[in-house]
Amino acid sequence: MKSHNSKLVCLFFTLFLLGTANATSLTESLVILRGDDNYPPDEMVVDGKLTGFHIELIEAVAKQTDIDVRFESVPWKRAQQMIKNGQGDAISYISKNNERSDYAIFLKRNLLSCTDHFLVYHPNHAPGFAFQGQLSDLAGHAIGVQHGYSYGQQFDDAQHIKKIVFKNYRHMTELLENGRIDLALINPVDYQNLIQQPNFSELAVLDVPLTTTKNFLAFSKAKKHQKLAEKFARAMSDFRQTEKYRQLVRKYNKSFVSMP
Repeated sequence: MKSHNSKLVCLFFTLFLLGTANATSLTESLVILRGDDNYPPDEMVVDGKLTGFHIELIEAVAKQTDIDVRFESVPWKRAQQMIKNGQGDAISYISKNNERSDYAIFLKRNLLSCTDHFLVYHPNHAPGFAFQGQLSDLAGHAIGVQHGYSYGQQFDDAQHIKKIVFKNYRHMTELLENGRIDLALINPVDYQNLIQQPNFSELAVLDVPLTTTKNFLAFSKAKKHQKLAEKFARAMSDFRQTEKYRQLVRKYNKSFVSMP
């Protein structure tokens, strides 16, 4: 009798372990690629820990869908190449254009945030520049754009705009000061960082954005993640209806996004 009971205990214990193993195996594990710079308040390293609005939003949605996520920070151009090659499952903080749509899955409910892009210029080299809100206003001007960045499909495709690529914002400042470019595009986060630099105080910034881009969590086409992207999009939409989402928006002083 004792032997029979022992066998039953062993059997139940074995079944329990198998059930636990199966439950664990059902939990998906994803590698999410991102640029290796700080982009406050959306993605930044604070006290050695990666955090920010995008990071907490993605982690919260992943948790409610039983998905484990691990962020991998690499140079931005490399992150794009890696998602293209299937070396990651998704990529954060990426805007949509035709080229990127060839290798990444963009779903509107996987929208993370929006970014405005403003024109900055040196008054000595672009005197009397007038911007009326149209891309045609930029005709005849050399515009600085950052390597590997998209400023919206309309701007990216505009053939009448002469675009000069700069490596970083220090390089941009030098080009503006030397008159090699007339204007450059910059986002508010980088602008706040740059106004701390002495040379940047000589530059002028237009208070009307030239373009606004939508930033997504996009999934890898190489890894055939269409269903996963749809699953995450549904969960993202559900999460936006919760108090936790509203708390997150208030914490980072962001705008509410409501998606069907």
